[in-house]
Amino acid sequence: MLVGMRHQLCAIGAAVVLVATAPLLCAQGMGVALIEVGGPALAASISNEHAPKVPEFMGELQRSVGFDFKIQGFNGGDYNTAVGNNQPLLPTEGVLIANVREHSRDGLNGIIDVPGPIVRPPGNDANGGFWLAPAVAGGDGTNPEMNVNLSVAWFSFAAGWHGGLGSGGGALLAGTPGLGTGTVSRVGTGRYDVSIPGQNSRNSGMLFVVGASNADHAVTAGVSDTNDAWRVGVRDNQGSLASGLDEPFRFVFVSYVAENLIGGRIGGDGSKIRSAGDFTLVRDGVGVYRLTVPGESPNTGSLILTTAGMIGDHPDDNILVYEGEDDSDDFIIQARDLDTPLDLEDTEFVFAFVSFANPLGFAIPEPASVGVILAGVCGLLGVRRRAV
Repeated sequence: MLVGMRHQLCAIGAAVVLVATAPLLCAQGMGVALIEVGGPALAASISNEHAPKVPEFMGELQRSVGFDFKIQGFNGGDYNTAVGNNQPLLPTEGVLIANVREHSRDGLNGIIDVPGPIVRPPGNDANGGFWLAPAVAGGDGTNPEMNVNLSVAWFSFAAGWHGGLGSGGGALLAGTPGLGTGTVSRVGTGRYDVSIPGQNSRNSGMLFVVGASNADHAVTAGVSDTNDAWRVGVRDNQGSLASGLDEPFRFVFVSYVAENLIGGRIGGDGSKIRSAGDFTLVRDGVGVYRLTVPGESPNTGSLILTTAGMIGDHPDDNILVYEGEDDSDDFIIQARDLDTPLDLEDTEFVFAFVSFANPLGFAIPEPASVGVILAGVCGLLGVRRRAV
């Protein structure tokens, strides 16, 4: 790991953010936040922009580290995001990944999209940036928005993180400057290969994904056995394994040598396929996994989760959620199948635990990545200088 290079790049990345008068991100170029949402699951339509807001449904920031993150409730089930003085987080500057942090509410399970500019017309993005759009999972495509607890993680391109926004047509609409046009390629309806220069999906690191539309889609990923890419699948949230929708998605690559990484690729039986850091993970039952991180708890950090298994040519169609256990410091992860009435099902997946005290730090896993990272930093510097 080129530690010196990483710290220089992080310093440059932080300076880039400051040029535009945006708040300073942490040295690692990322931030994490936990969001607590009150009220019943299906109270999503209780207010709109012209009606009085009901605070208990609007989302409360439980904790954030690494950036001055803010939640600005538009209505139940829609949550604007901002940093600092209502400044937007933008897809040209980084990737916002979100996960559902609650097994169920009122007997309903949740999924999450992160809509935003470029792919969505102005809507709930009051400041022109991302918003969070959780919905009920496993329905008919017209599912109501849902109040559910969430976690989010922000990865800044200025600090070197590799990621971006893929279009339904298979183009890279925004991403780390220096990533080429071949980063995202459409290989079928709702199927995309994501390639990171110099990396392979089996050994180099993990790809985390989330939907970028506002249409309760399920986005999953799988580790390819035939090439170095990750296979991404976009489906309606009741879609079968082979179904697909040409819709946008967000992705970020986290190397197995990332600084402070506790995480890895986990088999459906709970075994470690590839891992880093100190943790214990066991399969507690069908589709249920217990994660123990020594000295940590759901109050001291956050999880990022994405599927990693392939079934034939298709990435697994399961969704992943987590929550803390009341009588322990463990994280309980659940995997549910979209093909059935959201039955629990064993699932191969990747995860990263992000500590509030020691967030993930970008690291360069291979020298081949240096060119991309330097191009990204220079590109962001150019953009920022023109914006001043």
